[in-house]
Amino acid sequence: MMWVFERKGEQMRCEIRREGAGSGYEMILTSPDGSQRMERFDETSDLIKRTLDLQRDLLETGWRQPTVETRPRSSPSVPAALPAALRTAGSPEN
Repeated sequence: MMWVFERKGEQMRCEIRREGAGSGYEMILTSPDGSQRMERFDETSDLIKRTLDLQRDLLETGWRQPTVETRPRSSPSVPAALPAALRTAGSPEN
């Protein structure tokens, strides 16, 4: 799982993944300058607490998660999507 935070044109990333060889977890923090710091957790509860603390600290210091603008998918108009027989079934000519 990855979170991205932005502040004044800079970006910080927080990635959480399963530890490669073990049963724990790794949190990788990537700073705006590209440097990385890894923290390891054996217990899920410790990982969750640290993640929430980190997110709170980032938000309190002006970092924000970027917003994604969503647009409705374009869909064909209903009459065009209907088979021709159904489109003409209700017309006055029939």
